[in-house]
Amino acid sequence: MGRVTDLAVPDIGDFEAVEVIEVAVRPGAEVKPEDTLIVLESDKASMDIPAPAGGIVREVFVKVGDFVSQGSPMLKLEEGAEPEGAAGPRPPEDGAASEPPADAPGAASPDGPGAARETA
Repeated sequence: MGRVTDLAVPDIGDFEAVEVIEVAVRPGAEVKPEDTLIVLESDKASMDIPAPAGGIVREVFVKVGDFVSQGSPMLKLEEGAEPEGAAGPRPPEDGAASEPPADAPGAASPDGPGAARETA
């Protein structure tokens, strides 16, 4: 189990009572450093608030429509934790599905088990 940290809104300049317009994470979500956690909107600009570290979101304290300032609690992050059910190999990062090699047992082949056969 990793270290659980309460994350607060970082320095957002001279802005106070800025509206939360998007919450990009939910409890149980895995985040990487610099992933967007929430998006704030002032009268001048919108600001993405990034994750300072990677881990698993354990609790979210804000919702869309809330107003926050520097130091307002955002969420609890368990740093270095693996998401529930993450045991085992991970899929490729590019999203490509991995297929067994053609000569692997159970691999589909035109002549292998389960292949359609023509009847005369």
